[in-house]
Amino acid sequence: MNGLLLLGGLFAAAILGLLVVATLVKLHEARAAQHWQTTRGKITRSEIRSLRKRDIDGRETVRSAPSIAYEYSVNGKRYTGERISLGENLPASDFEAVLARYPLRAEVTVYYDPAKPEQAVLERTLPPDFGKGLAGVFLFLAGGALLALLTLANVPGLIAPHLAQPENALFVTLSGGLGLFLLLLGFVQQRQALVLRTWPSTAGVVVASEVRSFRQWKDNVERTFYTPGIVYRYGVDGREYTADRYSLEAETHWGRPELAQTVLDRFPVGSAVTVYYNPQAPAEAVLVRRLTGAWLVWALAVVLLLLALWSAGVF
Repeated sequence: MNGLLLLGGLFAAAILGLLVVATLVKLHEARAAQHWQTTRGKITRSEIRSLRKRDIDGRETVRSAPSIAYEYSVNGKRYTGERISLGENLPASDFEAVLARYPLRAEVTVYYDPAKPEQAVLERTLPPDFGKGLAGVFLFLAGGALLALLTLANVPGLIAPHLAQPENALFVTLSGGLGLFLLLLGFVQQRQALVLRTWPSTAGVVVASEVRSFRQWKDNVERTFYTPGIVYRYGVDGREYTADRYSLEAETHWGRPELAQTVLDRFPVGSAVTVYYNPQAPAEAVLVRRLTGAWLVWALAVVLLLLALWSAGVF
């Protein structure tokens, strides 16, 4: 048990270290961009487009995002660019603001690298949400590493003298800590579920219905999993969006493609669907706005906390 905790703590620390390195690289890029030169440019494209992406496991997603293009000249030579800022990804809540800042044919200031004029951005500072999101990840990883180290070093020893069975101190610490974490997660999900109920609906249409596959290591074997890919299009305030998210819960996948196909049979191409969208970020949408697995988090939290109390000799 101690060995597993130590490995978990070291893993969290390693991920935290990689994140620190990536952050330093991005901050160095932002600092270097402060010395980039400026020129005048013109927006040649400003619209919402659907983008297909794959993660490291090959999972495919379809999302809407701003597509901004601009042209500019440096020393008489014409260049084109599409990079908006130094941030790699824009949050959905910023999409409408970006399109409003850079309408078609608008005159803009372009920041370019004098050594490589083809490298340019419209905003050379990091997005405001960069620090917020980074802080959350840092706290999560640092908290995980710290929890493992505290569990190994101090917590069991501190509570052992107060237990009827001191030998259960480590189990009580782990079970109680995980139970409290899941309890907090349950409250977060409950709040998310309440917000989801306020999302308005709009009419949509299925434009693609396909079985997707990706490969993942499980039990020391690389296996292929299958998931339903339901791509739908919908409109909000005169703007068209494309998405493929079924719900805000974790993506369901199976080891057999026919199981994914049973879900797709309910959503043939061309069929009408009701789409629920975030009024603050219309590009964020789902077909189902309930969180069906929330009860499981609550149940696991209660079971773990009861086990911790039982092991501590409370009852």
